[in-house]
Amino acid sequence: MFGRRLRVYCKFLRSLALTNGRLLRGMWKLTKLPQPAITFFGGSRLTSDSLYSVKAMDLAEKLAVKGFSIITGGGSGVMEAANMGAMKAVQKSGNKEDINSFNSKRMSSMGIGILNLGTPGEKENKYVHDYITMYHFFSRKWLLVRYSIGFVVFPGGFGTLDEFFEIITLIQCNR
Repeated sequence: MFGRRLRVYCKFLRSLALTNGRLLRGMWKLTKLPQPAITFFGGSRLTSDSLYSVKAMDLAEKLAVKGFSIITGGGSGVMEAANMGAMKAVQKSGNKEDINSFNSKRMSSMGIGILNLGTPGEKENKYVHDYITMYHFFSRKWLLVRYSIGFVVFPGGFGTLDEFFEIITLIQCNR
């Protein structure tokens, strides 16, 4: 009886340590991101030529030109379009060294994805400047929210709804 409880408890402690380590690594990467930052939420199943993807790309590009960093889930669809908009802004700035570098003080983009455990359509897009992989949805969502001063929500599925309700709950609770 005691041995079983001890094994379960040790397994929990190991999981807790790994999760905290991943959160700390993600926080460390996000502190390199120039501030202020805006997080884009939206569906991964939308195509790059869809109306919402085009609007996300245009808005992200305009925000990046104004000095905002872009944070997304790092996947395809709206997230890829937002990261592409940030990349276009860097390319238009004329400083080719900044394209895949965090040395740019003006703009950058970060993708925070979830380890693909059968999540349809979730894979890292090629337009993120840096990418963080999380193993738990709660830690991914916390990182997406923690370093942003604003949020843009485009149409998506249940994941996007979950993220949207997290944001409005935090607003309602003055957090």
